[in-house]
Amino acid sequence: MMLRPSAAEILVDGRTILDPVLEPHGFVFEAEREGASSGGAFGSASYRRGDRRLELHYRFSLGLVRYHVGSEFLPHEDLMYAV
Repeated sequence: MMLRPSAAEILVDGRTILDPVLEPHGFVFEAEREGASSGGAFGSASYRRGDRRLELHYRFSLGLVRYHVGSEFLPHEDLMYAV
């Protein structure tokens, strides 16, 4: 029987896609939280550079994605709508 990877493991696996894009620009990956809640297992991570942060959350699939600059942030959905 094959075990399913944890939410945090899936976020770390996603680094294979994002690291080549973000690391050359000085962003550093940080695994933040993982656990279980009434909604299921979850994990969160971010890429940081100075006061900029790309926030990622996973629970069954990629969920919340937000772009931060200083104290301001923009949800991914709003950015895609504007683009």
